[in-house]
Amino acid sequence: MTFRTLTVEQLEVSPFNARSNLIDANSVDGMAESLLKRGQLYPLVVHPMRGTSGNRQKFGAIAGGRRLRAFRKLVAAGKLPADHPIEVIVREGMSEGELLELSLAENLVRRELRPYEVYQACARAARRGRSIAEIAETNGQESETVRRWIRLGNLAKPIFDALVEGHLTPDQAKAFGATEDQALQLHAWKEWLQLPQFGRDATVIRKLLKVGDDELVRMLRFVGAGEYERAGGRFEPDLFAEGADGRGILLDEGLLRGMAAEKLDALRAQLRTRAGRPGLRFAATPPANSHGFVEQGLRVRPELPALSDDEESEIARLHGRQADLEEQAVAHVDPVTGRPLPGSEAAIAAIDAEYDPNAARILELEAKRPIVLPEGDVIGVIDLGEDGDPEVSWWWADREAQAAALDRTGARPPARPAPSPRPAPASRRAAAIAEDRPIGVGAAIPRPSTASDMTARPRADARLKDSTGLTAEGIQSIRSLRRALLASLLLHDAADGGTVGRDYLVWAQMRALYTSDPEYRIGMAALAWPERDNDIAAAMIERNLTGVTTRREQAAFGAAAFLTERDLAAAFRAYRALSEDIKSRAAALVAAAALKRSLGAGADGYALPVHDAVAAETGQSADILVRERVWEPDESFLNLFSRDHRLAIAEQLLGSADRAGLLALSRLRSADLSRALLSHVRDARGWVHPLLRFHDPIEVPAAAPATSQLHEAAE
Repeated sequence: MTFRTLTVEQLEVSPFNARSNLIDANSVDGMAESLLKRGQLYPLVVHPMRGTSGNRQKFGAIAGGRRLRAFRKLVAAGKLPADHPIEVIVREGMSEGELLELSLAENLVRRELRPYEVYQACARAARRGRSIAEIAETNGQESETVRRWIRLGNLAKPIFDALVEGHLTPDQAKAFGATEDQALQLHAWKEWLQLPQFGRDATVIRKLLKVGDDELVRMLRFVGAGEYERAGGRFEPDLFAEGADGRGILLDEGLLRGMAAEKLDALRAQLRTRAGRPGLRFAATPPANSHGFVEQGLRVRPELPALSDDEESEIARLHGRQADLEEQAVAHVDPVTGRPLPGSEAAIAAIDAEYDPNAARILELEAKRPIVLPEGDVIGVIDLGEDGDPEVSWWWADREAQAAALDRTGARPPARPAPSPRPAPASRRAAAIAEDRPIGVGAAIPRPSTASDMTARPRADARLKDSTGLTAEGIQSIRSLRRALLASLLLHDAADGGTVGRDYLVWAQMRALYTSDPEYRIGMAALAWPERDNDIAAAMIERNLTGVTTRREQAAFGAAAFLTERDLAAAFRAYRALSEDIKSRAAALVAAAALKRSLGAGADGYALPVHDAVAAETGQSADILVRERVWEPDESFLNLFSRDHRLAIAEQLLGSADRAGLLALSRLRSADLSRALLSHVRDARGWVHPLLRFHDPIEVPAAAPATSQLHEAAE
């Protein structure tokens, strides 16, 4: 490195200069005025240009291109002589990659480069042999940041050109940069251009690329990531996935689907063996009605007879041990990402070393349990859950098949739900422990060892036919009549101010939701199972909800006699004896379990005004009360939103007048932005995101009928 002076004629802008935007490069009027008044304050950084030597030696400016243009403008205007000395630092013997890297570093600390200029310079430096670590060190950046810049600098040309021209937002460019496969980028680009403008957001781009595709992710978990990789399958992580959520693209979709098909075929064969039906059919989806909705009335819930006492005890012991291992794993896993904490890999591996064989043994034992299906045309459907576990359901093939079975037995066969076929490794499931789980999963309430109701009912029907002369249809009619009698008794009790019907409803749903009791023993149809929360939501619910939560309330009821008592008549009477306060809490827990997801007003397709009305009736739905009593946001919540949306939240909180504060936030990295924004959110104690907010609906209440009118209507 040497210092010397050169003239305008000996200098030109280096082809390795990172600044490629000519508008910025030629905006030099202010700089020319400064050079004329104050002189040159900083030397240009130059390098010898190849192909020039001797008196014709030229030097390229890799740092100071705008100053060189300003000098040229002054010389051309006659304000400086042509031989005006320009101070330079000459860099000798540098490679093209090093020159690009040096230009990028110099420009990053001066007038801000356009983002695409940074991306382009990093990509060019990498193509010329500079490593990511070298570029990062030179520019004072993290390696992961440089890796992302290189990915954006290597976008397919039409996509990069659109970014340069301002037709593509940074978020959209990052979505295309989820893969380095330019052919795949261009395929998505062509499809994306066919969409209307309002449908061209980053989420749609990732869907076109199949980034984090739900179906493929479930399939990968079902097959097993290790098995997929050993078979040659590849996975490309999305470099721009925030929160290290593991999002990415499966590059060998055909291989994965083939492996999943083979494993599903093996599972179907096993289920046919357990059911004792070699010709048992399976369908892709449950039977649907003419409107396309699933015919829930055709659902069949088979009986799963008990195994030997030793085998049942072993299953209970293994489930209990698995729960212990899962609790141990929680301490070693990040609650937001679900990934092992630094330094905990060995502990997680030790847990998995015991957990996986236990899981295999449970599967082995459960595979021995027969599946007792009713006689007739029953089909099976296998769905893959979010965690990749196969979920098996059974259905009558159609209404004719169900009617034929009813003609034979006089009653729809009763049911008990099948257990989950396959637990996942502890390292994958540990972050999901925070999810609300039904009381009684595993060994909390032992499986009944009574005789199968499926086999007991035909025998009972036969005895009734012998003793009463009733036909199958007659038995069904008498059963319906008794149900109507009980319903009438409950209604009369309610008319007299009693609460037996309400108590039976809540107690029965508590037993159905939070124990292993099947519907036919409880004597009431159960609500659908609660909607599952994904791992991110479950962690935030556990960490950020400050008041009473479903999980905490479940734990409070866990040892209650009305849930643990095996004699259901005694259990119901135990519930009836509880105070009204406790029974109200139980009713709220049942309602909470049955809630469907919704979003605040304005979220078309997700907004449920009735949820706003329910919240308003609690008297606690105002934003300030929600923040004080129920919810405190954290960084993981803010990280769910795009950078642009977080800046919009900042503008809402700071106000458009605080331009300095907003500008400072806009210059922060994504992770730092969430951290800084969180302090403003916490200061604004009454702030709740619009998608979470409850709006008190404006009501025009109808005149309610008097109690006497209700009695008259009933009569």
